[in-house]
Amino acid sequence: MRKILTASAAIGLCLAATSPALADSDLRVRGRTFAQGAIGVGQTSYQVGMDLSGQSSTDPAALLIMSYALSERWSWLIPSPALAYRFGTAGERELVPALGLFTWGLGYSSVEGTIFQGTLGSRTAYREYLDNGLTVNLGLHLDSPLSWTSGQLRKDSGPDSWRSSLSAGLSWSPSERVELNLGAEWARPVLLDGALADDAATTWSFGSVQTVGFRRLPLLSYATSEHWSIDGYAELSVRSREDANEQRVRQVYLLGATWSR
Repeated sequence: MRKILTASAAIGLCLAATSPALADSDLRVRGRTFAQGAIGVGQTSYQVGMDLSGQSSTDPAALLIMSYALSERWSWLIPSPALAYRFGTAGERELVPALGLFTWGLGYSSVEGTIFQGTLGSRTAYREYLDNGLTVNLGLHLDSPLSWTSGQLRKDSGPDSWRSSLSAGLSWSPSERVELNLGAEWARPVLLDGALADDAATTWSFGSVQTVGFRRLPLLSYATSEHWSIDGYAELSVRSREDANEQRVRQVYLLGATWSR
């Protein structure tokens, strides 16, 4: 029997607050803690060749993350060794790189012993603020999975399989309480087991797919107060491999809330 307890959610699974106080706090106000969570459902379907029926499955989806503003520019992903730093000026343009172990989990099985899994990487977001509440968002991500087991049949893997992604999108705040975010992302493995991934699958994603610091921008967010916001996510991703003539389509819908203090 194998059990794994995930201790830190992924960087991509974050919520963005919409009021000025919330939106500015993650990387600018010392002592401001964010607790963010959402639950929902995901559906995955597969298509091989001309077979449109394919196989499909539905599963629960959830996110949970906390971040802490160490200073006006530094932010820490609790409880992971991951930091983000904000360059620039809010309302004009910002560059926010993040580096570290974005996810990690511990588990145990009778065969593999103690199990460790995680994701190591670097992620950079650029924001250009325009007029009428519009913001252009650009993103560049590079990450790799890690795993380690203590059993006799050890199945360790280091940072030798890397995945890169590029994203672009827009944010619009028609009022101080409401924010809309829409983005598109292209992702593809760069290395697989230390070798160049020449024939790797390419993934296109649309919807709430962009991240700034340790927050993923929701499709729609409404600030109910200075400390709370309600957030909704919708994402469609299509992964395809031309050489294998196969395609995977996944949809994820989440509803959650953000609390800050």
